[in-house]
This record gives sequence, structure tokens and C-alpha cells, in this order.
Amino acid sequence: MPSDEQDKAGVVAPPPLIYLGALVFGLLLNRSFPASFLPQRMARGIGWPFLGAGALLLGWFEWAMRQADTPTSPYKPVSRIATEGPFRYTRNPG
Repeated sequence: MPSDEQDKAGVVAPPPLIYLGALVFGLLLNRSFPASFLPQRMARGIGWPFLGAGALLLGWFEWAMRQADTPTSPYKPVSRIATEGPFRYTRNPG
């Protein structure tokens, strides 16, 4: 039987912080070297629905993990493999 150490993801930072770091880096880079290929009004019109879709996917992901009774924290051992909800389409939708 594997130990708890083997069942953990072994990440150095929680995934949201990793993505936040990349987002901040991109925003700072855009501030230094602005490059817009869409008008601001159109970019916001497209961006808000994508943000909403991401939030809905996150909610679906959390719901599926709770239904599978497994923690979403990468620092805790996995109790079960989630195969329903968004996990039908991809291994890691979160």
C-alpha cells in the first residue's frame, strides 16, 4: 500500500498561486510593452464570458470533488479518484 507521501501531488505552491503569478507577470509585461490586437470594448465583451465560464467550471470541479469525497487540496492524500462531472472529459479540469 502506498504511503501518504506518494499519494500527494508534490507541488511547491497551490495551483491558484501559480496561475496568479503567470497572470501578474503577463499584466506587467503588457504594461511595459502594450500590444492590443482587439479594441478594448471587444476584448472586455469576450473576456467577461470567458471569466464566467471559468468560474462555472471551477464550481463544477469543486462539486464533483465533494461528490467523490476527495480533497481538492494538493497537500492532502487522495481518497478516491473522481470520474464523474468534468472529470469525464479531462483528468484535471481544475
